[in-house]
Amino acid sequence: MKKNTTFKDESQNTEYKETWRDEYLKWVCGFANAQGGRIYIGIDDNKKVVGVKGSKKAKYNHTWDSLPIPGTSIEDIDNESVEYFVNRGIRLGRLPSSILGTPADQILKNLNLISKDGNLTNAAMLLFGRNPQAYFVGAIFRIGRFRDDEADILFQDEIAGNLIHMPDTVMDYLKGKYLKSYIHFEGLQRIEKLEIPEDGLREILCNAIVHKDYRGVHTQMKVYDDHIRLWNEGGLIDGMTVESLRKEHNSRPRNKLIAQVFYLAGFIETWGRGIWKVDKAFASESLPVPEYEENSGGVVVTMPRDVRDNSLAGDIPQNEGLNEGLNEGLNEGLNLSDVEQKIYDLIKSKKQVTSVRILQDTGLSHATIERHIKKLVEKELIKRVGAKKNGYWKVLK
Repeated sequence: MKKNTTFKDESQNTEYKETWRDEYLKWVCGFANAQGGRIYIGIDDNKKVVGVKGSKKAKYNHTWDSLPIPGTSIEDIDNESVEYFVNRGIRLGRLPSSILGTPADQILKNLNLISKDGNLTNAAMLLFGRNPQAYFVGAIFRIGRFRDDEADILFQDEIAGNLIHMPDTVMDYLKGKYLKSYIHFEGLQRIEKLEIPEDGLREILCNAIVHKDYRGVHTQMKVYDDHIRLWNEGGLIDGMTVESLRKEHNSRPRNKLIAQVFYLAGFIETWGRGIWKVDKAFASESLPVPEYEENSGGVVVTMPRDVRDNSLAGDIPQNEGLNEGLNEGLNEGLNLSDVEQKIYDLIKSKKQVTSVRILQDTGLSHATIERHIKKLVEKELIKRVGAKKNGYWKVLK
């Protein structure tokens, strides 16, 4: 800073502080989530430069997702989403079973998702919030089906909710409405295979969620006849280039707390191997690997679709563009999809099955379970007994 710098008067966008205190993160968060602003450290109220003692030794390890949201509390958290995270993490060996039953607020504190004064961090609201879009309008995943160009849109969906359910919910929409699955039989066993390698597609989705700049606009996925184009707000981290993505590199997530929770939930690794895993998945299916580019303040991933002749190799393509179902075969008798049958059988085989038990035993997301429970209720196959908190599900037929 130049010695003769002239400073503006303090305002709603400009603050001067002699020393740094963590409580100033509230101002930083306010600036980051609004129209922007500046906090000058080492300048007194008279706009005199006084310097910062020990500044050369100071270490600041705060990322945007660690900033607190003033006025928020544990009451803004969806407890069932925290339960889903815990159950998934335990099932995949990333969390110890001893944390079962731990209150949600303690779990979030252990994950550094709650500030010292009880405010939720940006990460907490995005990951587990009841309504994260009230704070971050860009926390939406939009999917559209196009024919030849952007002017020729056939249908679209907008997926909101918190991030812990986002990967499964987006995959459900893609598998059920936008992509094809090919079916073949090995003996009497029915094998269903998505046209795009599912592991690679899920890796791309999770990386988009973790690395997104949530101060920007929604994520956009455009599905065309022969390819998929995913654009996500937020350029590559400083020092990274498109070329270096495929070289050995350390994991450097934009949102460290979100990345840590996604790791513990088993959605991602932390070794910087994401692109390598995607390439391997596509190559194993003899498909060209996805292409990456920086564009319009974000990163674009272009994935090829499998445009094989559907009649080859005995494969039977599932219909694309259906509004109902998840591209699963229908079971005889009750005419249920595979997921509906799985939930129905679980409720039938056990007495007083709770939603949490269904979550634990099936490994499905809360949003997926709710959607299929609703269908089973509409078909008058099950009913709810008791209140939402302490009740259970019962088979009618």
